[in-house]
Amino acid sequence: MKSITKLKDILFIQFVVLSLFALQVYAQQYPVSGTVRYRDNNEIVTRGVVKAYDEFGGYITSTPINLNGTYTFSGLDPVLTDVIGFPNLEPEEEEDFIPTYYPNAQLSQYAVSILPDHPLTDIDIVVERTGGDYGFSTAFISGNITLNNKPVNDAIIHAKFGDVIVGYGVTSADGAFKIDEIPAGDYILVVHRVGAYVVNLNVKVTNDGLSNLDVNLERTRSQQNNNAGEFKLSQNYPNPFNPSTMISYSIGKTGNVNISVYNSAGQMVKELVNGYLNSGTYNVEFNGSGLASGIYYYKMITNGNTETRKMILIK
Repeated sequence: MKSITKLKDILFIQFVVLSLFALQVYAQQYPVSGTVRYRDNNEIVTRGVVKAYDEFGGYITSTPINLNGTYTFSGLDPVLTDVIGFPNLEPEEEEDFIPTYYPNAQLSQYAVSILPDHPLTDIDIVVERTGGDYGFSTAFISGNITLNNKPVNDAIIHAKFGDVIVGYGVTSADGAFKIDEIPAGDYILVVHRVGAYVVNLNVKVTNDGLSNLDVNLERTRSQQNNNAGEFKLSQNYPNPFNPSTMISYSIGKTGNVNISVYNSAGQMVKELVNGYLNSGTYNVEFNGSGLASGIYYYKMITNGNTETRKMILIK
């Protein structure tokens, strides 16, 4: 009887220690820093701002790009975070590069999230200069962007001719945007934002411009209440864990499924699932042997849907 009581005490102490560790990890903030450079010649960017958003598109904070090209967030919470370099967007300022997600993505779907569960350095952003000189042009595109039918700021709109981004706009708090001084012609308009699906549409711009263009974005699947029969990635159990944990997931229709584990720098450390599966519920085990203690996250991609969850490895 004493041995059972002792075992219960040990298990209780372990639970308390793990819980305190988890609370400490999530309560602590860590600095994040890097350098912003141009892609074509590796020169530093000397003005602009870097903004941080959580995985659901919620704005966290911003910090300026210094004259030496560096930026520093003094402290970010240990949650999945997207960082984006923006040029100065004031009317009197010349926009000299296209807003870019870390590390070098012009579209949100190609961004690499970071997880600041320790101080992160060298989170460098490589940006593309704005398009060439198209001569004097008076054409423009203007309109409003909403997210789930509500005005949204910091949505980015590209006006593309083929693969070239001729111009771009960024929405203000009321969802309004304007792309100025572009040649008249046929464009592919690409609208994107952290936490939303990308929208592409074809537009024709005359010399008089194109106004009152309204586009509604939809939140990514990971932010909505999923139907368990369609698409679901469950929280791993146990969590925290050492060294193994089980992940359960469901898919509503047959298709390719990929589940991978990433570290806080956005680097894949293990591919758990990569194949063509029938609809149903599955389990997969993740073994963290050989990895350091800390926060990791696992992402499932299937049938155009994406969901990400966090887990804690304690050794």
